[in-house]
Amino acid sequence: MENNRILNVHLLGSFRLTWADQPVASFAQARLQYLLAYLLLHPHIPISRRQVAFTFWPDTPDEQSLSNLRTLLYRLRDALPDSQHLLEIDRHAITWRGDAGCALGGRIRSGAHPGRAWRAA
Repeated sequence: MENNRILNVHLLGSFRLTWADQPVASFAQARLQYLLAYLLLHPHIPISRRQVAFTFWPDTPDEQSLSNLRTLLYRLRDALPDSQHLLEIDRHAITWRGDAGCALGGRIRSGAHPGRAWRAA
């Protein structure tokens, strides 16, 4: 990977995402930002789709929340540069695997939790 092909994500303050030192504008949707933050804070840990769906849509029936998640994952793969190397998505789990080419701003990688902000969006 070239040195400038780094995904920079700033989660504290205003959300900012750059790829190869260029802003990625396709992350304007709050839930997309929250999903990326959630995955970044759990690197290399397969997270159950059901767990993510319940976390993001706790008051929605299971089938609808899983459908919402499928749509959001489609948007994430579409918006995230080099998503095939950064994400592993299968029928049961989602895994962030791209930390070699990712810089996370704010020094929050060490177990901080994004809080409940995604529920308000």
